[in-house]
Amino acid sequence: MSRDIFRDEEQAAITRQIFKDLKGRGAIQVGLCGSRAKRTHNPDSDVDIVAVFPKGHPDAATYFVEEVDSPPPGFDILIISERSVFDGAMAKDIRRTTRWLGQKKLK
Repeated sequence: MSRDIFRDEEQAAITRQIFKDLKGRGAIQVGLCGSRAKRTHNPDSDVDIVAVFPKGHPDAATYFVEEVDSPPPGFDILIISERSVFDGAMAKDIRRTTRWLGQKKLK
């Protein structure tokens, strides 16, 4: 994970911990949100995080949420369910983001 996109090393460390926690909760993939989805959903956030969960997973949601387990200030987490049905512009953003995550999968 590149440090250039973070304000400081502390923010990078927090992000790594959030990734680890989401993977522990069953996320298939976690990653940083693409700029298009970031502009659409929350342009004021410093870093947006995406987690892709299996369809039907209890932690999966189909909409952007501003707070999941109280992330630190400056962070928002987008939790989506793989292959869920979306409509409109958000569907395009989600598909782009999941494709982006597939290319940039983080372990």
